[in-house]
Amino acid sequence: MLSLKSIFALLPLLAPCHAAPTKRCSSAISSFDDVDEAVSSGCDITINSITIPSGQALDLSGLGSGVKVTVAGDVTFEGRQEWEGPMFIIDGDDITFDGAGHTFDGQGEAYWDGKGSNGGKTKPVGHLTATCLMD
Repeated sequence: MLSLKSIFALLPLLAPCHAAPTKRCSSAISSFDDVDEAVSSGCDITINSITIPSGQALDLSGLGSGVKVTVAGDVTFEGRQEWEGPMFIIDGDDITFDGAGHTFDGQGEAYWDGKGSNGGKTKPVGHLTATCLMD
């Protein structure tokens, strides 16, 4: 029969082992040209203040699993070209998105013609496409 002292000595061996959490890598988007590399890196992403060229989307599809996207500056979409959008795409498994109080400015006034979706200028529809987000 085991003594109480022996049982307490063995308890640490019975506890589940937890590896120390690993620090995730990080990547920054500071210009539109940085987007593809940041997405393909599989790292957490910080989006700084950037301008998205007219007729282009901020495409964050194919993010690695568990990626956290943090917005650290306002994102502005140039509104000079008529197109159908979407303007912003985010896709991946177990993604956390933190807007941190910043704005996505779609330049709606550039598309405003008083006709809504019933004619006039072609307007981005489906401004945002998002799948598999946590927050």
